[in-house]
Amino acid sequence: MDYITPDNSLAGKAHYELIDLITKGLKIITDCGKEKLEEKSANPYIKYLIKNSRIECKESEFQELRSNDKQFFQKVKYPICLYLLTNCDGMLNEYSQKTGNYFFSLSSKLDSLFEERLQNFNVTEQISWDFAKGFFDTHHSIILADPYLFKDDSLKAIDKLMEIVLPKKLVGTYHISLIGSDENKGDRLPTKQVIERWVKSFSEKLNRDVKVAVEFHICNNEDFHDRIIITNNACIFSGIGFGMVKNNSSKKDTTWIGFKPFKRVNTNNNNSVLVYKLMQQKLSTLKSWIQKSNQKTTQNPLFK
Repeated sequence: MDYITPDNSLAGKAHYELIDLITKGLKIITDCGKEKLEEKSANPYIKYLIKNSRIECKESEFQELRSNDKQFFQKVKYPICLYLLTNCDGMLNEYSQKTGNYFFSLSSKLDSLFEERLQNFNVTEQISWDFAKGFFDTHHSIILADPYLFKDDSLKAIDKLMEIVLPKKLVGTYHISLIGSDENKGDRLPTKQVIERWVKSFSEKLNRDVKVAVEFHICNNEDFHDRIIITNNACIFSGIGFGMVKNNSSKKDTTWIGFKPFKRVNTNNNNSVLVYKLMQQKLSTLKSWIQKSNQKTTQNPLFK
């Protein structure tokens, strides 16, 4: 835990970004024992973490991680958190794939936490859904929201997308929330019954590879017009609906832009806003819509 110190220059800017995240509420879980952690309480950051319950010492539970990782991962209760391990460098990638959360060691680079990814689409260039791999590297839950999500070309695109990004090594349940409109909003959208049949078939197909819980919500709000994808480790904005990629080409020139929750962006003349904060605002809005939809509750941990 010496890594978290006020004057550590090992990781440069990324280090200070991490410190800022922790002090603003990010949960960090470590296998460092409580006694050893308290020895570091002279460190103002460690002292702050202990005092404000921003860090959890899970030394005994991490022993279980090494003997029964499935049971350990099923107890994970925070949708967005970081794991800091002191002696498991060789297992970090495997743990990330099994949980959909980020695992780091004292020597890990932190740059991946602050990435921004951009994908341009051009009608004159070939493209497949393979590009999406880079946007969904580590995650355990996903929300797809688009008023035209349940149109036939969008549903076919979601099928293709999930073939690419489904985390097949995930130990727990993979949660998918689909939010779109139905025939009551017009624009040749399908009926609720048609949507139900597709979701049932879609869920059965995905459950062959990993345990998946799919829920759908019909929202016909007049203010529902944006397209957004949210996972526990990414927030993605699309300039066009999911049916944009068809027959290995784009239907129009557009862009996908994705941010990690820990990235800072400028919005509404407000500099340096955490994407995490923007995600929470969007999740709150989506949840309020869900409460008025056909299914008024959600099991997706991202809404907790």
